[in-house]
Amino acid sequence: MNRAFIVCEVCEDWEQPLALDASEGLPDRGILTWRSASAPHVALFETRRAARAAITRTRHYNLAFDVDGVDARLCQIREARPIPTPVADNAG
Repeated sequence: MNRAFIVCEVCEDWEQPLALDASEGLPDRGILTWRSASAPHVALFETRRAARAAITRTRHYNLAFDVDGVDARLCQIREARPIPTPVADNAG
């Protein structure tokens, strides 16, 4: 299995995996955002470098347009791990 990475916004009492919003008018490859109806899925990145680039892009966008969004200082890159699924027992 190939490695994949996610970005989480982490504070003392909570952590939240982030989504990627690539709507029209946003920078190429999108910016990180909280999951919502417009960005429902957690963003997966092929490399740690791509995840770091998304954090940087988001920070620059928020500073340039005075957006109160994801705080890049609270972002951490984590390796995504598959969730084991139980195998159904069809014997019977």
